[in-house]
Amino acid sequence: MLIGWWTGNQFHIDPKVFTRSAYWGFYFQDDWRVTSKLTINLGLRYDFDVPRWETENRQSYWDLSAQSPIKVTGYDTRGVIKFNNADKRSPFNKDMNNWQPRVGFAYAVTPKTAVRGGYGLFYQLSRATVFGHTGAGFNVNSTSNPSLDSHATLYARLNNPYPDGMLLPPGSALGDSTFIGLGAGTILGSNSRNPEYHSWNLSIQHELPWQSVFEVNYTGSRGTHLFLPVTTLSPLAPQYWPMGRSALTSAVPNPFYGLITDPKATNLNRQTVQLYRLLRPMPQFDGTSVGTAEPPRADSNYHAMQLKWEKRFSKGVTVMTHYTWGKMIDDASYGSGNYGWLGGNSSLQNIWNLRNERALSSHDITHRVVITGDWQLPFGKGRAFGSNWNKATDLICGGWEISGMANMQSGMPLQVTQSGGQIWDGTQRPNLTGDPSTSGRVQDRLNNWFNPAAFAKPPIDVPGSAPRNLNFRGPGIKTFDAALLKSFRVTEQQRFEFRLEAQNAFNHPIFSDPNGSFGSTSFGQITGTKVSARNVQLGFKYYF
Repeated sequence: MLIGWWTGNQFHIDPKVFTRSAYWGFYFQDDWRVTSKLTINLGLRYDFDVPRWETENRQSYWDLSAQSPIKVTGYDTRGVIKFNNADKRSPFNKDMNNWQPRVGFAYAVTPKTAVRGGYGLFYQLSRATVFGHTGAGFNVNSTSNPSLDSHATLYARLNNPYPDGMLLPPGSALGDSTFIGLGAGTILGSNSRNPEYHSWNLSIQHELPWQSVFEVNYTGSRGTHLFLPVTTLSPLAPQYWPMGRSALTSAVPNPFYGLITDPKATNLNRQTVQLYRLLRPMPQFDGTSVGTAEPPRADSNYHAMQLKWEKRFSKGVTVMTHYTWGKMIDDASYGSGNYGWLGGNSSLQNIWNLRNERALSSHDITHRVVITGDWQLPFGKGRAFGSNWNKATDLICGGWEISGMANMQSGMPLQVTQSGGQIWDGTQRPNLTGDPSTSGRVQDRLNNWFNPAAFAKPPIDVPGSAPRNLNFRGPGIKTFDAALLKSFRVTEQQRFEFRLEAQNAFNHPIFSDPNGSFGSTSFGQITGTKVSARNVQLGFKYYF
């Protein structure tokens, strides 16, 4: 909520400002008529998120600079889990510098032509306001560990899945010793920075005959400090990768033996330990993570030309057509699987070098056309023909209306990963050695959408050369939805409406994207659709 707003020379206070809310701030905007043809508007918004806190202080956070109770010469064992208290209610830091300027103009070139433009800076919600479950120590998962040596020998069995006991929530009683020797994850307070978007546009509008308007737009945006789909705090640095998997997973003397004695710390309480566990940050933990992804450092940009023709409703007809030609590039298309339903995916191969992850966005659509229209057939009471029809004739022939929407768009960029790929803290991609595209009808390429000769398997722990998203795309979308309506007037104030609606009216199959796992037996195969078959429904409405 906002604490207040400007109107003219007065600032109004919102009486709800003292209630608990997600954010607060202020916003003002004013317009200046410079000439009879030119208007300029300026605005400024300021707000900030109020980070989540829990009434019983059952939240926790990483303190990466605090020395842990475990000290071993030659190893940096800083980093502990801290718990919130009366002096620090939220595990998140505040982001207080979210000043958001806005500027725009409108210029009347002629009585029928106008030019408009604007720029604005916008901040999105941080994870601090939406991440609400209890913290480490109060919320744990107890998983069974079937092997301690990469499945060479069996450790836990079905009749005894927890040979060292089940992991239970310890609360905050252990303090800085919480989860020492175990895998642990909690909040990193500095990850609460608000993602920001710079947005700008320029448009030209011109009035045409038939009560219609044609519009040409350029729009662009730049996203910075966006979320990444990376949650690990203890990745293995690339400098160690050339040592090879055999050496990195080999058993070496455990420097924490005798210091970490928790029987559930099955990897760090024994005389030997796999080497790679000692080379990661915070080796006193058996892997560490954050619940709200890495510090937001992803980036995106978008540019598009938009054409729009709209015929306003007159003589029973309205039509709107919209075409977009755009391009979006980013280095992470979403920061969490929680919103992967928006489309595409964004598995990163090398979290150490985001420059190599820069590619077409998973949400990039080059061409998109949308056409909508509605036509009230000119027959029946109150229309061009049949105004004098009797009730029986009007009941059958009058009051009909047809509407429809056509949608056509390019396919989405495709991502290819390496089946069985091995790379530390990432998703390995194959090498791109040629042109992966094929040609022909979609129906003829359901089993070979990709050219498999364009890919090759890279060595273990070597990033593949394929981009995060290829320029080659999946099948596009062409759909048409339609509706047939009939009004039955009872009185001047009451009427019934009958509706017959059809989604995907022509019942065209819209095929899904192919399997993108190179090396899989189903690589390049399309096995489903992303738009359902024709769906018809009937409806009745009563207006009074």
